[in-house]
Amino acid sequence: LVELLTGGAPAAGWPFRANAERIEFLKQIRRDQPGEVRRAMNFSIDPCSNFYEYVCGGWIDTAVIPQHQGGLAKSWDVAQHTVAKRLRHLFSTSSQEPHNSTYRRLGDWYEGCMDVEGLERQGAEPLQPVLKMIDSIENYDQFWDVMVYLFEWTIPTFFYIDIGMGVRVRTNYSLFLQAGGCILPDVTYYNLTTDDKDDIKTFASHQGDRDRLEDYYTEINRLSGLELSKAREVAKQTMTVETLLAQWQYDTPYDYWDDSGIPDDELNKLGVPLTNLSALQAKYPQLPFKRLFGAVRKACEKSGLECGNALFNDTNNILVSDGYYYDKLAVGLQNRSVDFWKPFLRTHYVYNLAPLMSQAFLSANMNMSRHMTGVTSLPPRWQKCVLATTHALPSLSDLKFLEVYFDKKAYDQGWGLVSRIKQSFIDNMQTVSWMDNVTKSRALEKANRMDLNLGSPESYHIIMYPVVNNSYFNNSGLAYRAKRMRSFMQLDEPVTGKEWTMRATTVNAYYDNGVNGLFIPAGIMQEPFFNDQFRPEQNFGGIGSIMGHEVTHGFDNTGAMYDENRDKKDWWSKEVLEAFDRKTRCIGDLYSGFRIAHQDISGNLTLGENIADFGGVKISHNAYQRWHRDHYNGTSPSDDSMRLFFISYGQLWCDKERFKTQKLSLSDEHSPSPFRVNGVVSQNSDFSDMFRCPEGAPMNPSYKCVMWDDPVKQLLSAAQQERWEEETTTAA
Repeated sequence: LVELLTGGAPAAGWPFRANAERIEFLKQIRRDQPGEVRRAMNFSIDPCSNFYEYVCGGWIDTAVIPQHQGGLAKSWDVAQHTVAKRLRHLFSTSSQEPHNSTYRRLGDWYEGCMDVEGLERQGAEPLQPVLKMIDSIENYDQFWDVMVYLFEWTIPTFFYIDIGMGVRVRTNYSLFLQAGGCILPDVTYYNLTTDDKDDIKTFASHQGDRDRLEDYYTEINRLSGLELSKAREVAKQTMTVETLLAQWQYDTPYDYWDDSGIPDDELNKLGVPLTNLSALQAKYPQLPFKRLFGAVRKACEKSGLECGNALFNDTNNILVSDGYYYDKLAVGLQNRSVDFWKPFLRTHYVYNLAPLMSQAFLSANMNMSRHMTGVTSLPPRWQKCVLATTHALPSLSDLKFLEVYFDKKAYDQGWGLVSRIKQSFIDNMQTVSWMDNVTKSRALEKANRMDLNLGSPESYHIIMYPVVNNSYFNNSGLAYRAKRMRSFMQLDEPVTGKEWTMRATTVNAYYDNGVNGLFIPAGIMQEPFFNDQFRPEQNFGGIGSIMGHEVTHGFDNTGAMYDENRDKKDWWSKEVLEAFDRKTRCIGDLYSGFRIAHQDISGNLTLGENIADFGGVKISHNAYQRWHRDHYNGTSPSDDSMRLFFISYGQLWCDKERFKTQKLSLSDEHSPSPFRVNGVVSQNSDFSDMFRCPEGAPMNPSYKCVMWDDPVKQLLSAAQQERWEEETTTAA
């Protein structure tokens, strides 16, 4: 399998010479497929050779990547485009509602974004008030006046904050204070100082990216009103500051918290300890956190809201995850003049608001994106404005979408599916023989307690702010500010387990370890993932596999750390944990052998998602068989139906990407699409049985990685088994 997918020699003895019986078998499979499914396939490929190419090859050959995208995904982009078109219709018609209608805001917001002529007339004028504030900074008091203003309006600078639930406290939300300020994808894109020869090569390989970013900074500063020579000077200094910030992040010692007095075991399980606002301010007197957070609190008060009370009551709800960075930042601000930082502040203000500006700014952004991802044009304006409106008015967008496009029938059908998927996981876990009774009992309890959420949140918090139909810039600023206020309001609210981190219109799904909950938005409950007119095996292979994927996350290499009470602790017996590690290591080794864009995939980085892919297909496949027996007098599905299940799963991941986009995807925790298909089915004996794959074929290796039950065939390859036996002997 590894050799086939990396362009090397085929497995020994493969391909075999197809006989008449095999040829007729493959022809029959072709005849059995629904028309839309069949049109995406490449029947010149044997499914046992390369299943991804077999199910997606026809689509890949004819698919054209839009100029404004780095890639095109058959299922995901189709569904997202459908949602976008529906939202566009809703927003366009909302502008005709009465002025006192709540939903009129959607139409006015969208209309303001679509007012391109107005943006062109304004040019860079909307930026000027704050740019004048920045350019007139002469001391740190004035510097922090500007920083407080930008923080209130959610313009990123040195800081990156997030509000969420931590590991140490699960009853209330925490404020996560993280490093920020670097625009390139990773700190290793900057020219840093190190003795690591491999990293030095990496830094050098990104010289072109750094040069292009500096040119981009020059252009947007020029567009904002600076003379070209001054714009170059500001851009160059911005790169100097970003490189310094990247260096501090790169230099963070692995043992930074060793002197904290906290046992290593506790740090490994629970992470950095929480602190409060007074303690944070005392530790970093150079960084006026009370002023920063206080500005948001005052904004809430002016809007008749309360927020940030827990912060100012010195509740321990702040987590400084990048303490070394903030140590360095505090000293760096103290030891450098304010003129060192001003260009950075100016550039980042323009950079963050450039998407709201005229065509000249958008063209500069697109040229930078072309360099990084290979895109060659901007998206259609209506798509940009649909996305902007849903971000700006998320609750209203959700409610309107649900009212029109997600009825009770869709909910009931989705609930029936997700309930079966959860039960299938529970049924399968009961058969796992490598778990002892105590560990299995607790794992089953966790699985039974897993909360299912479908469609949308049960309730919404809506912060109203003025919306006009002729100012995209002003509407966006108020939306950013409302988002900041809403996040600080969460700090005063208890965690109920019913809070969503995705909008109902999102085409995705997720599992949350902190609440042991599965969340399936309404946006993904549509074609090609789900349709009540599809054959059941298509729905189980599509949305069912995604639901199963998310359920399995509760027991992947991260989810397994959380017990049935959602506490992060050691709750598996030593023997069970060793068995789990062996099985997950097999999967990690498998994926580490795959290559794309001339680079190796990290089996460790992608491990959690790969485990979830394995489990998702397995438990959805089992759920489909159970569904069929329940509905057809105990009979099993036909082989044709079982094959359509696997084909439907494979076509979830039909994907075509530009080379630069493929390279960027290697830092993603998800494996590239070809391996989300072939990596999974090649280890699934049900698949090889249905497609009659000879043992030793690329999609049916003799030794397989099997996670959640005992394999019929030997779990480990001879090489893996030998290596682990050597390690065990050495350790002994």
